[in-house]
Parts: sequence; structure tokens; C-alpha cells
Amino acid sequence: MNKIKIYLCAVIACIMVSCDPIENRDEMGGVLQESDLQLEVYSSSEGSNQVIFANNTPNIGSHWNYGSGISIRQRDTVLLPFLGDTKVTFTGICSGGTVSTTRTVKIDKLDHPTEKEWTLLAGTDSNGKVWMWDYDELTDGVWGSGGYPGDSAPAWFVAKAGDMDEQDPDAGLEGTMLFDLNGAANFTKRKKDGTILEKGSFQFDMSKKKEKGDGTFWSIGTLTIIDGSVLKGVSPNEGGITVHELDILTLTQDKLVLGRVMPNGWEAWFWCFKAKK
Repeated sequence: MNKIKIYLCAVIACIMVSCDPIENRDEMGGVLQESDLQLEVYSSSEGSNQVIFANNTPNIGSHWNYGSGISIRQRDTVLLPFLGDTKVTFTGICSGGTVSTTRTVKIDKLDHPTEKEWTLLAGTDSNGKVWMWDYDELTDGVWGSGGYPGDSAPAWFVAKAGDMDEQDPDAGLEGTMLFDLNGAANFTKRKKDGTILEKGSFQFDMSKKKEKGDGTFWSIGTLTIIDGSVLKGVSPNEGGITVHELDILTLTQDKLVLGRVMPNGWEAWFWCFKAKK
């Protein structure tokens, strides 16, 4: 979110230099009214996930936030990974300030391919996908520390599956994480009995990779949980802080391995999950 705020500030600075006031009230620092905005948000065909944005408001800069990304174009065509009623937030920008509004587009089908990570993590239908600790036996290691970049799973301190009721008393061993794409990128963490512990959202950045130094990659991108964290989502070596951004080491239909490199630069912690059947 901080990246978006910084980006928006830069856009405002650029547009304030170049755009003309719409009315005298803008010269005095007034803000355009929401009712003055002339916007279009619609699917390229009925129910399609290919969505078109158009800002037809004269002399007003654009900032579109569509959940899986942002755009500052006056007119743009994007592919959304979501199903159902999907909210798009528009912020209009000029010298008088900003004004925001939302539009909703209904998506019934993912008829245009999007980044594979969305469906690998959240599935292809409205049910989403549930993840849990990756174990077959209670002696299997699921969380812990190891060397960076030499290890890709717990190797030094290894918390076994049978330890997780004690290690993570809130969620416990049978806690789950649901990722779904119903109108947005939604995240829900639950106890074994279904009690909701956290509700938030998630996003990817597959450009943020960590190289090993031998031409291969230790991680393939990052996963960020907003207003929540994964099961046992804390960093013991950083004062037990809640972690929101984690490196993705593995993401397949069935396996999700996440990591976090410690400030010392030679140690990492690992979280090992599997899709719940």
C-alpha cells in the first residue's frame, strides 16, 4: 500500500504542474465533485474479465485501482482475475485536489488468461482454495529456520506438525487459510472449528525475486497479506513482529513454501503449506 501512496503522490505532483483548472473554484483549491466525473467501466463482452476503463472528464488525471494493480491512463484495458461483482476505485486528480469514487463490474467468466499465480493460489471458481500446514505425519517439519540462501525449508530450528498447537495456539495445527477471488483478492484465516481469526486481502509481486548468486533463484516473487498474515505469521528473530510480505519459494497447484530473510542476511525462516483436499 505504501508503494501505491508514493506512486499517487508522484502522479499528483506531475499533474498539478500541467493541468488547467476546470473552474475558478479549482484555482482557489476547491475539489471537483464526484458528480462531475465522466467515467466508463465495462467488460469487453458480457461477463468477461477483460475490462475497459475510460475517464472522459476534461483536464482530470486518472488513478485507477482495480485490486490486482493500478493504472494512470485515461483509457485502459486490463484483465482482472476476479469473479462476481468487482469494485474499481477511481481517483481524479488536478490542481484543486483529488476526488474518489467507485464503480462495479460483474465478472462471470475468466475468458482471458491472467497471471497463473492467482489461480494457483486461489483456484478457478468462487469457492477459492484452502491451504493448511504441509504434513502427512506429525513428525514432519512445517515451520522453522535455516540458512540463506542455502536452505529452502526448515533446517536449523524445525517445528514439527505436532508442535503447532503449542507454537500457534490461536490457529493450531488444523488452522486454515482461504484465498478466493470473489470480487477481489480475499484472504481469510480460520481456526479448526471455522472461527474467523483474520479477514484481509492479498497481492503478488512476481518481479521481486532473490538470486542465489549462481544464476538460479532462491525465491520467485513475493506474497503480501494485507490486514492479516499466514498461519504462525510472526518473525521470532525480529521481536515476534507480524509478517505481511513473504518471499515465494514454491507455488504449485498443491504446494506453497514461503520464506523471510532475516536482517543479518544469512538466516531465513520458512512456512510450508499444502492445498487442503
